[in-house]
Amino acid sequence: MRTTYATELKRLEEALEDGRNRQTFVASLIRELAELRVAIGRIEARQELLSDVLAAGTLTEEASAPISDSDLPKELTISANHRLDSEAGFYWLEHNGLGIPFRWTGPGTVFEFGLVVSRSEPMLIKIEMAATIDEKNIDEAQCFIDGKRVKVSSTRSEGGPGFVLEFIAPPRSRPGHTALKVYTPYVRSANGGDREIGVAFSSLSVEQADTSVPANLAAVPNGVSVISPVERVASAAPNVPRAKLRSKL
Repeated sequence: MRTTYATELKRLEEALEDGRNRQTFVASLIRELAELRVAIGRIEARQELLSDVLAAGTLTEEASAPISDSDLPKELTISANHRLDSEAGFYWLEHNGLGIPFRWTGPGTVFEFGLVVSRSEPMLIKIEMAATIDEKNIDEAQCFIDGKRVKVSSTRSEGGPGFVLEFIAPPRSRPGHTALKVYTPYVRSANGGDREIGVAFSSLSVEQADTSVPANLAAVPNGVSVISPVERVASAAPNVPRAKLRSKL
């Protein structure tokens, strides 16, 4: 039987008035609140993805035709303000001293996105990071599109601790969801905190690439790597000694 708001409120008030089990009850409420927030975040993330698809005109209440790649957007932007939950490898939303939003990745070494974007032509993807727990993440990051590794160009930000990853999503004939996974091998706690963090994600953008793909972003040859090694390492971060961040966000 589904409980009503009034019934649940009365139950909570009576439990709080009972001083014998108050501490245990409050601890239980805190755990329940945390679980609810995670569940709500997942629901909102799925709603946001659905809204993107609807905005692109790919779904209607009465779908009468299959999805065509021409219906999908050719540009896309995802910022740290979007709902990116722990299942995708992100922590909660934070802001630096200038009010710029970011999200630390972790505790695993893989974070991911589900993109609804046209793939009829090569697409240039840029991921901006505000900082990293270890500078080796800049040069050793790996990116995978639909399970296949692509070549990545890494550029350090001028005058700051951040960096940008750029790579090409090759064209494909099948329209629909694009699975993007990013592997940053170094995660650890910082400044004595209890979180294992990797990089501070700021934003992701997708746009149609120029007709001539730069040589440094040419696709990695088939067979060089697939997603399975990344999946294996995602649950086992390297044992790196604790160290303080070189720059605070």
